[in-house]
Amino acid sequence: EDQPGVLREFWNACFVRLRGENCAINEEPERITPAAAATARRLAERHPDLGLTVVVDIGSSSVRCMAIMPGGKPVEGSVSKEEMCFELTLGIAQPLRLLEAIDRTVDATVGQLRMAYLASFVRSVGFAGFAMSWVGTDSDGWPVTPVYTYADRHPGTPESAVELRQELIDAGELLSVWRRTGAPVHTAYAPAQMRRLARREPELLARVARWQTVSSMARARWLGDAHCPLSFCEASWTGLLDFRRLEWDLALAARVGIDGGTLPELADV
Repeated sequence: EDQPGVLREFWNACFVRLRGENCAINEEPERITPAAAATARRLAERHPDLGLTVVVDIGSSSVRCMAIMPGGKPVEGSVSKEEMCFELTLGIAQPLRLLEAIDRTVDATVGQLRMAYLASFVRSVGFAGFAMSWVGTDSDGWPVTPVYTYADRHPGTPESAVELRQELIDAGELLSVWRRTGAPVHTAYAPAQMRRLARREPELLARVARWQTVSSMARARWLGDAHCPLSFCEASWTGLLDFRRLEWDLALAARVGIDGGTLPELADV
């Protein structure tokens, strides 16, 4: 448990623990015991480059947060959880409700760390979240659309997916788009959903200054920025990323009615 290991294994261990395979998830965090605090402090001091990691899991049924020690084990008593769910009729989520739930769970976990004199050892924050979580924001970063998700159930989305697929077939581009983005034309991804939005709710689309995800909005709020860059991982889930070039597929975005200037900056975060 004292070995930090490679970074990929460390993050995988974090999210396995957070998703509850080997730890109990409570509605409110238990108090961190002196013994648990001593263990966390010892490992954090031994590996100051890693310290403690606060991990946030944004799921479709709940938001959870906990602190992870070097080696991937949780700090006992640091887990917090808040139940929530999608709006099942349309398969969307309300962005402000999600952001508030994230803030509350993080506050609860960090509060436990403060009480145990461990907060100063936090070195990083990690997010795991449902994909995709695509939300339009204005120039100040306030959401102007709901969170569009992989579970989209808008009546016009299947029709838009069929239309877009046939359009790409007729243009001889279906296979090339698939090869660039790695995503089929499907209601779970942004191209079909954004085509529906552009055709059926153009006034709402016109209000979007920058697209974000739920985790990028949360980071922007904490940092005092209007918008934050999007990770390549989250961007790839939209079906709009040219994953070989690590840049937005602007031709596809234009085809479905999205202004390339509204797509967020990309970064390895």
